[in-house]
Amino acid sequence: MKRNRRLLCILCAAAVMTLPAVNVRAAGSPAGIPVVPGLISWTDENIYRVTEDTTLDERVTVSGNVTLEMAKGTTLTCEKGISVSRGNSLTIQGSGTLITDASDQYGAAGIGGNSQSQTIAGSVTINSGTVTAIGGEYGAGIGGGIYSSTGNSITINGGNVTATGGYGGAGIGGGGNYFRTGSSGSVGTITINGGTVTATGGTTGAGIGSGGGNAKNPEYEGGNAEAIIIRGGKVTATSEKGAGIGPGLNGYAEEIILGWSDAGDYIDASSITADSVRIEDEFHYYTADGTDRGEATAENLAGKEAGYVLRPFDDTRKIILPDGLEVIESEAFAGISANRVEIGGSVTLIENRAFADIAGVLTADFDNEQVRIEDGAFENTTVLILCYAGSSAHVYAQSHGIPYNLK
Repeated sequence: MKRNRRLLCILCAAAVMTLPAVNVRAAGSPAGIPVVPGLISWTDENIYRVTEDTTLDERVTVSGNVTLEMAKGTTLTCEKGISVSRGNSLTIQGSGTLITDASDQYGAAGIGGNSQSQTIAGSVTINSGTVTAIGGEYGAGIGGGIYSSTGNSITINGGNVTATGGYGGAGIGGGGNYFRTGSSGSVGTITINGGTVTATGGTTGAGIGSGGGNAKNPEYEGGNAEAIIIRGGKVTATSEKGAGIGPGLNGYAEEIILGWSDAGDYIDASSITADSVRIEDEFHYYTADGTDRGEATAENLAGKEAGYVLRPFDDTRKIILPDGLEVIESEAFAGISANRVEIGGSVTLIENRAFADIAGVLTADFDNEQVRIEDGAFENTTVLILCYAGSSAHVYAQSHGIPYNLK
């Protein structure tokens, strides 16, 4: 019996010895590595969690693929910014706040490239949270450092993002070019799928796009933005001497693609320009008072005046007239909910009160040169007329004090 008990003990010990190691975590403890003062080296495949207000007084360095999660109500302040150089990536998410300020770091981005060495940014993705990023002189808010080149990607899927470039740097995109001959200050692909994004270029840098060249010496050119893709979100992009969306001063932009995913989306840019512009979903120009100034096209974007906002066009409120219609009779559309009507070439007469008492702003797009419009056709309706110069609609708009745009 003693021999059997001894054998049993040996077998039990062997069983214990061969059990695999188990990573045990206390119930309810947060996953990942808590961000604490002094933790400025973030390493590959780790999740760094902000669980309380924290300040890091040295520049953070990201190595490998890193995720930053910010708990609700917390703020992480990075007083020298965050370095994400080429070959590395940072994903930001959560419901807290991140503030990165590299304004005293010459040539460095708020989030992205460094100054002098490792100026090319890696990949930065923002999924959620409130993010404020400020670049140093010639650094982007989010993107490249001074003299950056292409290859990196910046993706914003959500959140509230405010990015400001230092002098020469883009708000979101490339860093600036101070004294390097040729083109410098480039960025790879910038994609915005959602969120609220405010991007301000540093004087010569684009709001969203490439960094700017030297304003005093055109030999020091701005960079190239390979692709800027906006398919959703509330986007505001401005620059003093560069494009709102596109190239910085004396720079380049290859392609811009614009679309929307929600009726509340908009694009408010001081200018939009690139070698190729493609509009995937219908946008119209709107003024601050909600007046529809007509459809935005790739051809007319370059001439867009400041103060106009691109908003999705709600075609569910568009009046569709029958083909071949000649007379729009009195009261035909009075009092309905509508924002646009296209008046085809077959229409010869619009009677009194045909479009009376329509709430909001109605855009009447005339495709014919001659049509008789009776005086009260748009009674008690705020209307914008789109027409050809010298047409009867043009004369009607002028004589009745109605705002108009010439086609």
